[in-house]
Amino acid sequence: MSRRVTGVALAVLVTAAIWGVLAYLSRIPELWAIEATRYWFGWAIVETAVAVCVVIVALAREPKMAAFRCIMVVGLVVVAVGMAEAGALLKLFHWQLIFEKVTGEETRFGWEYEADPERGWRRHANLRFTTPSLSDLEAGWSLPPERRETLTFTYDGWGYRNPTTVNQADVVLIGDSYVEGANIDDGQTVARRLEARIGRPVESMGVAGYGALQELTVLEQDAKKLDPKVVVWFFFEGNDLYDDIQIEAMRLAKLDYKDKSREGMAHYHKWDQRSFVIYALRHLRRALDPVFPNHAPYYGFMTTPGHKGEAALFADYAAFPWTDYIETRWAQAAGTLRLAATMSRERGVKLLFAFLPIKERVYWPYVEIPEGNPARGWSFWPIRDKFNAFCQAASLPCLDLTPVFQKDLEAGNIPYLRTDTHWSAHGHDLVAETLRTEFDKRGWLSLTAPVGGKAIKP
Repeated sequence: MSRRVTGVALAVLVTAAIWGVLAYLSRIPELWAIEATRYWFGWAIVETAVAVCVVIVALAREPKMAAFRCIMVVGLVVVAVGMAEAGALLKLFHWQLIFEKVTGEETRFGWEYEADPERGWRRHANLRFTTPSLSDLEAGWSLPPERRETLTFTYDGWGYRNPTTVNQADVVLIGDSYVEGANIDDGQTVARRLEARIGRPVESMGVAGYGALQELTVLEQDAKKLDPKVVVWFFFEGNDLYDDIQIEAMRLAKLDYKDKSREGMAHYHKWDQRSFVIYALRHLRRALDPVFPNHAPYYGFMTTPGHKGEAALFADYAAFPWTDYIETRWAQAAGTLRLAATMSRERGVKLLFAFLPIKERVYWPYVEIPEGNPARGWSFWPIRDKFNAFCQAASLPCLDLTPVFQKDLEAGNIPYLRTDTHWSAHGHDLVAETLRTEFDKRGWLSLTAPVGGKAIKP
């Protein structure tokens, strides 16, 4: 009997100690503690299951029968999880999408695509969906959503985020998720805010994940259909160079573009993006956030008027150094921009390149980074200077949005969402007003009289 009591006591104490340590670590907002908590959380569940079996066997009147039953139950669970993971490996199930649907966190913005042989992927034509607000940083670090909002995403017949399909637009905006409007409602995007300001049709041709090579295809093939007088091309320093690498790899991979899976481009995700265990643990971590708090590891405290002491979260774009390889990627991207400028000039289109800075670059003079936070050692790529030098050397109209956002911060505003890397609704409005001012300064608004695009079926 004493051995049984000892076994029960040991199992309970070890389990309590493990969860106690995790509860302690989960309250430390430092990278090492966050990573340790995320790693050991799953193993703590395994240990708890073993401890429960130990207690059941120790207290049973027939220990051998109880042990057999525990082994059978655990074996069935292992087989079930193995089958779930095999389904993910064989692409029979995409557990990330399944968990999102079951939990009501179906963020369709990240996977509602179809394969495209030239662009790699594109949005479905005439797509419309609603989705809860969940930022990229919240999703990445299992944080509960800060905003309890439902967002609407509407796409036109060309597959771009616009309320209607038109046959002509005076202004076309080309870019990635910033232009498309990640974590922002339809009416809050820069395209809609600019359209309201200038009284002329504006077409958003931004698609999340696009880099310079894909945007060149958009300019060459799609923008010309609308006969624009002005095109604004947003170059994002955070990942446009990496996105070019991805589309090059996809073009070499020779995907089956006739396969119109209901999962969209998520159909091509690998096992770790479809895993049952990984996404079950992520959703369980978010559900248990009140007990085991989750944190984003990179943050700073605002020093600007009206927001002093508020935390701002960041991605880790600036954690990676500028290398010779990245230099070659920039040289290739600059060549793509030159082609775009030549193409626009030949068509008689006014082309404005806009430098889109990462959130960290904008916020760095206006935040205090805590001691020990890895972000204190970050340095920024020289890509902003290279972009401006490129524009000057080629005599190209360019707009650096960095000082625009920084002046807005100094005025006490928040141009980026607090828990996201993307612009807030105010940030979209600010960019729209900046573009209106830029067009007016350059005399571009007088190039055409206001017109209304007629709805058509492409």
